[in-house]
Amino acid sequence: MLSGLSGNVRVVTLSRLVSSTGFSATIPFLAIYLSVVRGIPLTLVGLMYLMQGIVTLLSQIAGGILSDRFGPKFTVLFGNSSSAASAIIMAFAIFYKIPPIEIILLYPSLSLFRGLSIPAQSALLADETTDKITNFSMLAMASNLGFAIGPALGGFLSAYAGYALLFAFNAVAGFITLFLSLLLKEASYHLAIEKPSVRPNSRMFTFVILVFLGYIVIGQDVQPFAVYAGDTLRVGDALIGYIFSFSGLLIVLLQLPTMELLRRLGTHKIVMLSSIVAILSFIMLYLTVDQIGLFLDMAVMTLAEILFVVPTQVWVALCSPAKRRGAYQGYYSAAASTGRSSAAWIGTSFQALQYGARESWLLMTGFALVMMFGFIMHSKKFAASYQLNKDVKKS
Repeated sequence: MLSGLSGNVRVVTLSRLVSSTGFSATIPFLAIYLSVVRGIPLTLVGLMYLMQGIVTLLSQIAGGILSDRFGPKFTVLFGNSSSAASAIIMAFAIFYKIPPIEIILLYPSLSLFRGLSIPAQSALLADETTDKITNFSMLAMASNLGFAIGPALGGFLSAYAGYALLFAFNAVAGFITLFLSLLLKEASYHLAIEKPSVRPNSRMFTFVILVFLGYIVIGQDVQPFAVYAGDTLRVGDALIGYIFSFSGLLIVLLQLPTMELLRRLGTHKIVMLSSIVAILSFIMLYLTVDQIGLFLDMAVMTLAEILFVVPTQVWVALCSPAKRRGAYQGYYSAAASTGRSSAAWIGTSFQALQYGARESWLLMTGFALVMMFGFIMHSKKFAASYQLNKDVKKS
């Protein structure tokens, strides 16, 4: 399989692994630095992450539009260089202990510039004539592997060398990604004289809304799961960390079998299967009373994520008009990031309601049912979805 990958796919995959590792090394520990070391209220820390989510949403839409206007490679290079520069500034800001409020305002800039490159990388993969299922599966594995490695390295660096080195490490990762991106071959679709509208057509708009809902459903495996395990089931932080490492390993191991299943069933059937698996995971969580059950629950929730992410991204890649690949990948990335942010808020808010945390999983079952019927209606409304399923099987 690896021997059949194009040069662009190899570079994008390796770049995503490096950038995800560097970026994820900062995510858990900046909050600890601000709240524990600098004594900032958690409400301000939460505001920082809210700002980060808004900035990521806007930057990924902008990154897709820039890719169509100026080329994906140009957008990737601009995003990577700016992201590395922002990481250097953050490292100096922490090292010299500037006022915490300035750090809170500065940190979202990392997501701003990193977000520009994400849809641009996806546009490069969508522009390839090689197998898109393999391409986006490799990208998903690289991203998840980076997010599994990064926090472990970040914990080691912060414990033995200080928090400033986390962002120095992120900057190094950014420069490595920048140099790798110089090897990319620019896509040619953006050179058309007539520039198409960046607005999505009705089929894509409906699909993006469903993707947003889907990421709310599969996003329950992060903050809501951790809060439920810690606050309701009284599981220790160390064990929760092991469960998340277990999830990251499963994503890498199960991605290749999912590729073959996608070829057999097509995009919409796999996504509907994802919603069924998510419903099963929520029912299991409602019934779970011990630590072993949590590992099983996480395994099922992770499977739901695997069955959702690559099929939806492949669908967008195959259905995007040739001259609007970047914009459509930007809409997809924006829906994904906003959905995950909303998942954290919705899931934890449900658990805080007076009827009890366990019952929150039954409410999430309702979200998964809406997601499933939404994709069923989408596949019926747009007959091209069936033809797309045939195309996926042949690819």
